[in-house]
Amino acid sequence: MVCVSVFYPNAPGKKFDHDYYAQKHMPFVLEKAKSMGMIRYEIEIGLSGGAPGTPAIYASTGRLYFDNIEEFEKTMAA
Repeated sequence: MVCVSVFYPNAPGKKFDHDYYAQKHMPFVLEKAKSMGMIRYEIEIGLSGGAPGTPAIYASTGRLYFDNIEEFEKTMAA
């Protein structure tokens, strides 16, 4: 299995639309890539940094899953 992670950096004043990402963007990606081998996706929301009270380094992380590297490469080529 191949897992590809996409990291969205967090910064002061930056806004990441988690609702749009979870309800529109990632389902759209799966819809388009499923026929080329994408199995599923996962979404993580950054809640805090490594030390107490610090902001998350990443606002969100998306993970795309494929059975093998060839399917991932085919999806990215398309």
